[in-house]
This record gives sequence, C-alpha cells and structure tokens, in this order.
Amino acid sequence: MARITDHLRKDHVRLKALFAQYEYDPASKFAEIKELLELHTEVEEKGVYPASKSFAKDEVEHAKKEHDKADKLLANLEKDPTNIEAFHELRDAVLHHIEEEELEYFPLVEEHLDEEKQYELDEEADRMADEK
Repeated sequence: MARITDHLRKDHVRLKALFAQYEYDPASKFAEIKELLELHTEVEEKGVYPASKSFAKDEVEHAKKEHDKADKLLANLEKDPTNIEAFHELRDAVLHHIEEEELEYFPLVEEHLDEEKQYELDEEADRMADEK
C-alpha cells in the first residue's frame, strides 16, 4: 500500500522515461504517453484534487489549467505523432507541471491529508487503472 503522492510520482518517472524514448518510436510511445496522461489526469481530477481543494485551492485551479493545456497539446500531437516540435511542446508543458506538482502541491497533500485518506486515494487510483 502506498500514498497517492507516491503513486503519482511513479507516473511521473514513467512519463519522463517515455519522453526520453519518444524520438526513437513516436507512434508507440505516443500511445503510451496518451494513455498514462489520461489516467493520471483522471486520478488527480476525480480523486486527489477534490480531496485537497480545502487547503490547496489555488494549486488545484492552476493544475487544472495546466491539464487543459496538456490536453490541447496532446490532441495536436495526435494528428501527427512524428511532429517533434509538437512533442517538445507537450513534453515541456508536462515536465513543468510535474515540477510544480512535486515541489509545491504534493507537500501540501502529504501535510494536510491524513494517511488513511492518502492510502484510500491510492487504492482508488489502482481501481481506475484496472478499469482501463
């Protein structure tokens, strides 16, 4: 059993690895990145963000705007996964989001959400992944 922030950090590590491999196999890496980003966003927006809105309202609102931007960039890249400029734009936006999340948002979650809730959100994230 893990905390939800540990779960999300593992997603971040996996995303960074996929980004590093992207230019070698854009089509298959695009599909993996898209799947992971969509699941990660769902976990955050349906679970973590609602649970943390009372103590991290500004961070949650900012993160949702970044998700919207990433969704648009992902849709643009989906038109042509070999468009390396579009890939770099998506990668840079997601890496920026990851950095902010890990440095600013996750510490708030770990400080303000009790451990039981953090574990519960992790289990919920695992269920979401199993349903995909």
